[in-house]
Amino acid sequence: MPQQAILPPIRAAALCAAGNLAAKQGDYISARSFLVESLALWRTIPGDEQAMAMVLDDLGFVQYRQGEQIEAQRSYEASLVLARRIGFDYGTGRALNHLGLLALDTGDHAAARELFEEALPLFKTTDDTLNVAMSLCYLGSASLVAGALAPAQAWYERALSYTEHSGVRRARVMALAGLGEIAFVREEYESAHGFYAESLSTAHRDADYQGVINGIEGLAALAAACGEAARALRLAAAVDQLRIALGAPALPAEAARFARRLGGARRACSDDLSKALQVEGRIMSVDMAIEHALAGTSVASIPVTIGAVVAAERATSMEEPTEALTPREREVAALIALGHTNRRIAEALSITERTAGTHVTHILGKLVLTSRVQIAAWAIKHRVNELSE
Repeated sequence: MPQQAILPPIRAAALCAAGNLAAKQGDYISARSFLVESLALWRTIPGDEQAMAMVLDDLGFVQYRQGEQIEAQRSYEASLVLARRIGFDYGTGRALNHLGLLALDTGDHAAARELFEEALPLFKTTDDTLNVAMSLCYLGSASLVAGALAPAQAWYERALSYTEHSGVRRARVMALAGLGEIAFVREEYESAHGFYAESLSTAHRDADYQGVINGIEGLAALAAACGEAARALRLAAAVDQLRIALGAPALPAEAARFARRLGGARRACSDDLSKALQVEGRIMSVDMAIEHALAGTSVASIPVTIGAVVAAERATSMEEPTEALTPREREVAALIALGHTNRRIAEALSITERTAGTHVTHILGKLVLTSRVQIAAWAIKHRVNELSE
């Protein structure tokens, strides 16, 4: 076969693979670009309707994650028509599941359940463990949205059993998050924390950023329910920043539910404190946000940026005199104002990182502050860096 006849299918397949990899890593902007180009190429290649059905479904998933439900529905329906016409069970099942998710988002859980139930046997006949487990998770979600907690739990537990035997991690992340959600609704907060934490840890290991977002949101809602308002609002801001970076806005139903769960935490904090906590969350790295979600990382270890200092000034009590701190604590405060982490403070002052953290904790207590950004704002206001020279 001539080289030019081979290249378009190879390039189209490679673009599709690149799009799927980008989507798995949560880079939906790049994923969409790759998939649109792949689809355009497949449309010039006669005879491969199976590949075109898959690309349409993949593109629909990315559009769905980007909050474009109408475009996603068009892509899924086009994929379903092609897959059914050529008897492509795998493609039919995927499109049915994805259309079910769209129905679920509009509140039509009965229609969603029918679509998921139609998809499940298609995957069972091909021994497709991943999509069997995903279909079970989707059925769990449909029951959960309908308020049927016991059936939802049974679906998620069945999905979890599939993942334990096959090592299918993506479905495991979803099943654990679903069980965490059920425990949360039942106010079984200790169990909810365990499920959310395991889901988040698994997603982090697999670079499943959608799973990471869901896990952090679950633990943020749990923190709010347990009265940890500051931690809840920091985590919510960290998730917002991650969604912006990935080009993956929350779906309307998800956003509304999360906002309701954070309502108590927002009411518990003043406007100025909420703004400061929002800045703290936004400057967290993904790893730091995950650590904070899983272990309740002390605010004494969260680094500072100049923008965060400006945002925190309103929420900071500026009247405490510099004499309230020891000379060493004033040195630490001055370094915090420069954006130093505990490790860099330790290196600059020839002390251990643990000792640096202890100094930060003492400063927070003496000045009655809640964050490093407030320490930095206080230090700048009182010109502590000049007094330390």
